[in-house]
Amino acid sequence: MAKVFTWSPSIDAKGEVTYRVLEAQVGDGFKQSVGDGINNRSQSWPLTFKGHSEKILPIVQFLDEHEGSKPFEWTPPLSKKALFEMKGFSLIERGTDYYVLTAKFPQVFA
Repeated sequence: MAKVFTWSPSIDAKGEVTYRVLEAQVGDGFKQSVGDGINNRSQSWPLTFKGHSEKILPIVQFLDEHEGSKPFEWTPPLSKKALFEMKGFSLIERGTDYYVLTAKFPQVFA
């Protein structure tokens, strides 16, 4: 069972929803479209987390534990809990014990 990512990102999280669609263009400009598969809607979230080491270190440990290949559960804004992966993150030190962590969470299906 996938672990749950429980930390809240900084405000202004901006997700992107995409739909996989199959299209067939036929004569006279007629086009036919249909959703591609049962999971044709997916989302991806570039997220930022800011704070001192006591907030950021557990996030780093959680992400390291999942090694970029193990999905985890997360609930995006205005959405239901879903499975996500994270292939890497960046960490910036902004002074005495203050950090900015950025990571992209693309949705996956299992």
